[in-house]
Amino acid sequence: MKQSSLLLILAVLVINFASCKDKKTDQLTSSIPATAINVIHYNTKALIQKAHYNPLDNKMLKKFLDEQKNRGGKDGEMMGHIETLIKKPNSFGIDLIDDSFLYIDKSGTGILWKVNDAKKLRRTLTETFEIPEEMLEEKDGITIMEPSWGIVVAWTKEKLLFFNQTRSFSGGSGNLKEQVIKQLKQGAEESIQANKSFQAFLDNKKDISIFYSYENAMNLWDVMALQMPVIQDFYSSIKELADGINYGFFVSFEKGEVATDCKIYYKSDEDKEKYMKLMDQYSQDLKVNQLRYFKETPLFVLSTGLKGSGLFQYYKESGLFNLIDEETKEKLSQAGVDLEAIISNIEGDVTFAIHKMIPQGKNAYGRFDKMMPEATLLVDLKDGKQLWNTFTEIVEKAGDDLNIQNTGSDAYLMTVEDMVFYLGLSDNTLYITNREAMLNDMSNTQMNEFASLAKGKKVFMYGSLDPIKPMLLKEAKDPIAKQLAEKWLNLLGDYSFAAKNVSDGEGKLIITDKSDNSLAVFCKLIDESITLSMEGM
Repeated sequence: MKQSSLLLILAVLVINFASCKDKKTDQLTSSIPATAINVIHYNTKALIQKAHYNPLDNKMLKKFLDEQKNRGGKDGEMMGHIETLIKKPNSFGIDLIDDSFLYIDKSGTGILWKVNDAKKLRRTLTETFEIPEEMLEEKDGITIMEPSWGIVVAWTKEKLLFFNQTRSFSGGSGNLKEQVIKQLKQGAEESIQANKSFQAFLDNKKDISIFYSYENAMNLWDVMALQMPVIQDFYSSIKELADGINYGFFVSFEKGEVATDCKIYYKSDEDKEKYMKLMDQYSQDLKVNQLRYFKETPLFVLSTGLKGSGLFQYYKESGLFNLIDEETKEKLSQAGVDLEAIISNIEGDVTFAIHKMIPQGKNAYGRFDKMMPEATLLVDLKDGKQLWNTFTEIVEKAGDDLNIQNTGSDAYLMTVEDMVFYLGLSDNTLYITNREAMLNDMSNTQMNEFASLAKGKKVFMYGSLDPIKPMLLKEAKDPIAKQLAEKWLNLLGDYSFAAKNVSDGEGKLIITDKSDNSLAVFCKLIDESITLSMEGM
């Protein structure tokens, strides 16, 4: 019980002090390596203001802390330190409510905090947490310690770097310490600050902001690509495209919703021109006709506008088709499958949807062994009849091997693992679905809410957890777990995301409780969850 309660407390700490703000940002980011793949920024001050939450206001949590402190001993002392950290998060020498950054590169993961009192930090470690003095080394004005293999903590008067090395990364303990010292001492030109896209990303930051470097991510695959000649052409093409491209994803907690937006940053105008030219080659605005067919909000829908001829041209030029071995090409040819003709025939919207999950079969504990999706694929074509005639020829050639039945004009029925799938052509739209109601819904011509939101966009995604809520609640056997699951699931409404030009987009998750900021609503329910969990122990 004690261990579970402690985990709950630590979870509260993580939620409250994941850190950040706009002060001393350059000082911290100068220690993020230029090779970082991911950088995550948490605007802690904004998050704390929006959360309206103090864990010590929870009577059950406060009672538990008091009981543990009164018991004395090491556990009692630790509870006292945790309570102090909650009350005064900056009291141990690290500024936990100002800027902080988490980054990931090929060698590991690092977290950077501002130091507000280096001497107090040292006393906290040696006196409060009884870290032996001999574990602390001093070098070039930097204090450094290695509490366990692959973990190094080092700090100056201004900042602290906690670094956890990736186990697969080669390099000894000494090399790791030198790497951390180098990062704490390096200047802007050696860090992520040298990337102009990162500076633009910081100008757009919200409550939670995530920076992703495609270029640095691709560099991780260089060695593997050299060992696989067959992928060289395709890899080189993708890497050339990724060069100079960085991605930003932003989250903001608002009243009644969690808002998201994303943006692509380019190193140069040439990089942007190259990327946008490719996007224009194979993407186009949605016609949204397919989205009208969804009378009920599904679990997930993704719809995008495509130009099949441009898409095939990219596949061909990038070397993707070189990955298909000659034997497979021969088999496809013998079966009458012409990939160029099929892909080039796509013109318009392509939509994939999961309406809901269908449980199938139960194990000895009364739980479902597997779930099958009730799904639909819709593809607009230039010449539907041409593709359908090719498909019909393939079916007739295969005979009974495919287990497909002709159910009428331009329609087939196929059974797979006790699931019935319907395949057909409606005007110039190819459909494959195992949802029978979809066959009637495809006659709907009225614009719904989501089709209206998607108009003028190139990519649109939306959905809701409503279709699987009953199934999830049925799986929760513990009364408290079921009660909490119901509260959380009922809090989450529809979600959507729309991109105008494939690179930049906006989305949101509806929060049904609009009484306060969405983060405050989450924290209120977290507090209630802590109380119910502790009462049930």
